[in-house]
Amino acid sequence: MDRQWFYFDNYVYVNNVAPNKVLLYNTLNHDMLTYQNDSIYTFVKELTSIENNNIMEVEWNTLHKTNPDVYGFIIEARSHYMGDLLPVPEHGKKPVVFQSEPMILREGHSYYYQGDSILHNITEMTFYINETCSFNCGLCNQYYKQAVCCHKGDGDKELSCDAILSCLNSLQEASLFKVNITGGNILAYGSLGKLVEKLNGFSFKKVYKINTKHITDIEKLYPILQDSRNTIELLCTDRQELENRRIIYTGLNSENVQINFFVQSANDLNWIETFCKGQEQNINLTPFYNGDNYKFFQENIFVSKEEIKQVPYKSIKRNSILNNYFFGSLICMPNGDVYSNLNDCSLGNIKKQSVASMVFKELEEGGSWLRIRRNVKPCNECLYASMCPPLSNYEQAIKKNNLCTIVK
Repeated sequence: MDRQWFYFDNYVYVNNVAPNKVLLYNTLNHDMLTYQNDSIYTFVKELTSIENNNIMEVEWNTLHKTNPDVYGFIIEARSHYMGDLLPVPEHGKKPVVFQSEPMILREGHSYYYQGDSILHNITEMTFYINETCSFNCGLCNQYYKQAVCCHKGDGDKELSCDAILSCLNSLQEASLFKVNITGGNILAYGSLGKLVEKLNGFSFKKVYKINTKHITDIEKLYPILQDSRNTIELLCTDRQELENRRIIYTGLNSENVQINFFVQSANDLNWIETFCKGQEQNINLTPFYNGDNYKFFQENIFVSKEEIKQVPYKSIKRNSILNNYFFGSLICMPNGDVYSNLNDCSLGNIKKQSVASMVFKELEEGGSWLRIRRNVKPCNECLYASMCPPLSNYEQAIKKNNLCTIVK
């Protein structure tokens, strides 16, 4: 039969980038086909349009004459198990190719109406409960802009225990599963004991992030560790300081204690391997860009084409509409200001606005939860944009969006 339906299988990721680039990626066997051809680009763009939804009729017996490039494309797609042909019956409806799409919960069309379901987008909250710290770390203003890390403020502001609890109580309809507690030196927080006790009444995971410099007496940490659902994360921004406190580190040999090393060089990695040898604590490594270690990031952080070939289909679909690094996460500072990302503007203040209104604002106007590679240069010109990891704070620190070896 001359009339055939051509379709892409629903496990195949298809991307086309103007003016003439096309990518087919088989997420089952990691096979990949790329093209740079005007006819193929036009055909794929039409095939994947909303109207056609990945299935379209072709005049198969004459296609090799009318459009040999598309004919060869279909032959190759079929041979790589990325698409196939179905006869078009004389009487019958067009088949349907089912596609799964991520969903973002939105409600209302203005700031004056937000239903509770919008709160289901929230999965993680971080509270900077104070800004007091006796140390003057040289890169203090950079650490917390790249990862959740302690930060010294300009004064002695504290976020009251009541304000934190009020915020959390307003999130009963949220999908909150993790709350981070950090600040300057949270061990200097006046109501720490009360806060720990109250937070123990919630079912979500609690992580208390404390710089190793602030730990002079491990007994202060025991009340946190009395609840098995709590975790203490020791932030190591200065390996010499941790070396000086090796006894304290060894004394906190608990499965509920983690240590997070901020890594700036290969030498740091070698030192960490030696320091942690024989230790049982959970170890996390957080790369940190200090302005002078671009080569370290090139060699250890930048993504290659081979690495992205292992990405599952659900991650690709997710990356096409939202930023999984930031989506669902809010950060509250000691003065009550709330951010989706500390590199962006505040969304509001928990003492003045509802959390729902701030979530709505982020979904409508914010620049973190929905900041995707397809919308920034040069990634929007790359076929692999949605296959790469989401944009992170490192791109903002380095001032370069394509932290990869794919696009020069």
